[in-house]
Amino acid sequence: MERSRAHGETERRKRRFALLMVALFAVHASAYGLRVLRDRQLELEPRDLTVETLVAGEPLTLRALADGQPLLLVFWTTWCSFCKEQVRAGADLADRLAAGPVPARILFVNLREPVEAVAGDDAAAAVRDRVVLDRSGRVARTFEIHGVPSYVLLGSGGRALWIREGLQDDLVPQVRLALEEEAEWTRHDARRAEAPR
Repeated sequence: MERSRAHGETERRKRRFALLMVALFAVHASAYGLRVLRDRQLELEPRDLTVETLVAGEPLTLRALADGQPLLLVFWTTWCSFCKEQVRAGADLADRLAAGPVPARILFVNLREPVEAVAGDDAAAAVRDRVVLDRSGRVARTFEIHGVPSYVLLGSGGRALWIREGLQDDLVPQVRLALEEEAEWTRHDARRAEAPR
């Protein structure tokens, strides 16, 4: 009888612990979502951040590199095998994003590594014109990037639409959906502004 009561108490503790973990996960997930919304509300101008191009070695703003289009930033390093996988698929990914209903550009932002290491990396060879260097880590700090690979989608207005961390299976549908939603928000805001008050 005593053993049965102890077993029942253990099961209740396990359930409480599981519920607590689910609640903590939900709070973390909602806080992550709020971070992106907060960025949108503050209307950050991340496109004014400066990176260094790998090919020319000159500093350019993300605004200049975006050329008026939405921009997908892929944060990576040469020592990360998952990152290199994304970089190797970069040319195909860039073509697919450019061919979408809302065309977007892609940049591979290398985090704080020497130019020589990045230039000599075999994964970066196919997308050299899309590789930029964040030598100071300022761009990564702006978006609170803590691991690689990580992704930041900047909409056509320059605001962060979403931030993803960890290897993503297929970015194209995620990017297209976010850009179509942004376009819908823009149309909605324009209709609202035109409506008589």
